[in-house]
Amino acid sequence: MKNKFEMVSNEELRLLYEEGKAYVISGNLKTALEKLNKCIEICDEHMSKFFYGESSNGQIEYIYYDILAKAYNAIGVVYKKEEMVITAMTNFVNCIMTLDSYENLSLRAKVYNNMGYIYMEISDYKSAYESFKRAQMLDEGSGYEYMDGIVLVNVAMALYGLGEYEQAFDCCKKMFEVCIDDVLFRSHSSAYAVVALVFEKMGHPKEAEKYYKKAKNQVKAVKDKFQGEMAIIYILEYLKSVGKYEESMSFIESEIVQDVLNSTFSYSKKHIFDIAIEVCTKSKNASKRVEYLNRYRENSKKALISFKDNELSGIKAKTVISKLRHNNENLKVLSETDAMTGLANKGKLNRYLEEAVNKAKEQKLILAIAIIDIDKFKQFNDIYGHLTGDKCIKSVANILNEIAESCNGLAARFGGDEFFLVVERYGNVLMESLCEKLRKSISELGKPGMPMEGIEVSVSIGTYVAVPESYENFMDYIRKADVELYKEKEQKKQAI
Repeated sequence: MKNKFEMVSNEELRLLYEEGKAYVISGNLKTALEKLNKCIEICDEHMSKFFYGESSNGQIEYIYYDILAKAYNAIGVVYKKEEMVITAMTNFVNCIMTLDSYENLSLRAKVYNNMGYIYMEISDYKSAYESFKRAQMLDEGSGYEYMDGIVLVNVAMALYGLGEYEQAFDCCKKMFEVCIDDVLFRSHSSAYAVVALVFEKMGHPKEAEKYYKKAKNQVKAVKDKFQGEMAIIYILEYLKSVGKYEESMSFIESEIVQDVLNSTFSYSKKHIFDIAIEVCTKSKNASKRVEYLNRYRENSKKALISFKDNELSGIKAKTVISKLRHNNENLKVLSETDAMTGLANKGKLNRYLEEAVNKAKEQKLILAIAIIDIDKFKQFNDIYGHLTGDKCIKSVANILNEIAESCNGLAARFGGDEFFLVVERYGNVLMESLCEKLRKSISELGKPGMPMEGIEVSVSIGTYVAVPESYENFMDYIRKADVELYKEKEQKKQAI
């Protein structure tokens, strides 16, 4: 009997995902969820066939990881719109865990950004800052190719929520410096509005008003839908903070804001409705308050899930915040751990290494990094099979973890058969000794009574040890260690 998903080709699967994404954008959320959940079922089915030895080619194709991660993210966006923050966050975490199995740093950055928005909505600015900062770190590491530097505005808004006004201003200033003209055209308005908020809090009303006017004048020109909505919210927050309720009401009634409130799909419609209702209350405009309350209720009825069934219905915001914070540590551990080996994953490595490089620069400390690669691992899998290959990866990971613990370092799996070791205060001699110990322990895995008995296992290692220069970042460390790894592999090839 054929499986119900057996005849779905890669192209059909990709088309199914694109259809689901299109329905999200158009606002047909029910159909979007049907399409996206079907994508997840198909991917899960193919992965199950691999894990139970039924895969025809003996490997999981890249497309299944790719579509699975993207579908989880899109579903998270749907539930975020519906204010179902726990369900949305669960899908975003599932996406992050899937991304641990293949490299898509651009999507990872966007997912962390989405998680940051959820925390912002419930006023958990610390968690929002951490999520946005992860997204920004990935974006910066790519030369601002993933998100064009726009995430810096979100980092600034989280810092504003934390009361770190000068840092928030610096983030906006940095965005003006790193973003190309077209990107600035899309996002200047939201950045100007954040700067206005910051100056107002820092006691510079004239500067605040100047940037507010810049934000308002440019908001109509913002091409990016999401950034346009963010700009509207930040402008309204500024007007609210300075008590300009009549001007707030005038802006809410403007065509650009009404277009958002009347749109089928909006990232921020509820937030804008909340501000509108609050402004009406503050300005004692009873008729408009009733109007916006009715429109909000009507909007809720049209939603995918009715307001009375909504995840937040009957739950106070503080309860939701408490629940998210309670689960956040567990979610953080899951999102930072490689599922196969239990080591730190690529995301955790990047964050740890960035912090370690910055610390070493400030304190003039030696920082050492090693990239470890299992030799001829593709051939290993071809000869012994993927199950034995997985056993080999786990065995190498166990040894690496023991060594990392002995020197208070970090052991991470970068992906596939590639691992990292990061150690502070270890010079060249100590690091070389550590690597030789690692090579020797791994070479003994094939001895009688050992996990890989009868099978030869060896690794190549590239290291970089230095007190980082002021211009160096964590990506420089990775690149330089990778060069040394390549040299060792070439030497082995020439020796054969």
